[in-house]
Amino acid sequence: MSSYGIMTNVGRNKEAAALANSTPLSITEIAWGDGERSPGGGETALLNEQGRKAVQGTGLVQGNQNSAYFEVQLTAAEGPFTIREAGLFDADGDMIAIVQYDPPVNKPQGSVAALLRINIVFSDLQNLNLNIQGIDAYAPADRAINAGAGLSGGGDLAADRTISVDFATTAEVLAGTVENKSVTPKTLNEKFTGSGGVLRGSNNLSEITDQAQARANLGVGSGGVPDVLVRGEGAPDMGSVQLTPGVFNTMRLTNLALNGVSAGLSANQISLPAGSYYAKFVAPINIKKSDSVGGLGCRLFNVTDNLTATPGQTANGGDWQTINLTGAGTFTLADTKTLEVQVFASESNVWEGDGWPGGGETQICTILEIWQIPT
Repeated sequence: MSSYGIMTNVGRNKEAAALANSTPLSITEIAWGDGERSPGGGETALLNEQGRKAVQGTGLVQGNQNSAYFEVQLTAAEGPFTIREAGLFDADGDMIAIVQYDPPVNKPQGSVAALLRINIVFSDLQNLNLNIQGIDAYAPADRAINAGAGLSGGGDLAADRTISVDFATTAEVLAGTVENKSVTPKTLNEKFTGSGGVLRGSNNLSEITDQAQARANLGVGSGGVPDVLVRGEGAPDMGSVQLTPGVFNTMRLTNLALNGVSAGLSANQISLPAGSYYAKFVAPINIKKSDSVGGLGCRLFNVTDNLTATPGQTANGGDWQTINLTGAGTFTLADTKTLEVQVFASESNVWEGDGWPGGGETQICTILEIWQIPT
């Protein structure tokens, strides 16, 4: 706002006394009114005072020698005022300077705050006390505290402001999509370790509470270990079985070594409950003749539904050769079914591959491994 102001006669006398006696001249209050007159210097009060406040801001006017400013803030709730005059008052209550506003300054009520500032030229600023007087001192509205990312609150400094940290919720932390909220190290430790949290490589999955469910979710069953392990095994001298040519022969399955899905084993056949599975098997055979033998094959067969669950390799062989026929694949069972490993030989002189007895150890022929696939 533009203004025209002069020191009053009282002000000039007090300034001269302050300079002569090296005593301070303290400006403590600003008053305003709607009196309409041109200042002459002899005024001791405003023509029609409307309000008065302790000085809330003061300082030197940059670029203007021996000039100082004094200001108060009129809050939005104050008013309405039509300000045509203002005065500076010292600690004794004497008016030191007077200002006329032309055109007048209109301060409405309830909508905006206004800054009332008075600039005055003194003879010498050496003894002018520029300390702010009054407990309601303010920072101008153009000074503000802005809340950055992860913070809320703030605003201009016309009043006390609070800055709050905006912490992410557990759901927001786990979702990992919010970019403007904060997380403390304690929250990270509580929310991201153990069940439902992240995994630390050095702990090798030990943080997971339900490790079986985690493996199921990943589709790895028991991890590297199959859910079902069945072997065809017997005493060191259990003997080999010759296969019937031209048909699929049932291979021996005698030991249910692992059972994580309530499987059953009876008469070389395994029963599995409803579900989806991945299976792999190996069925060794011995060719006990010097001539070649063709038409060898294998499969995992669903006996209940009379269909192949997983096909296996086909091969040719001969000359007293041992061949490991293998197969692998996935299948789904609607309910409990019975399965068996089968081998086909187109010619005679093909035997179930239990090998020759050696070292007194248990003889093992067919091996079937099964993993359940989570649905």
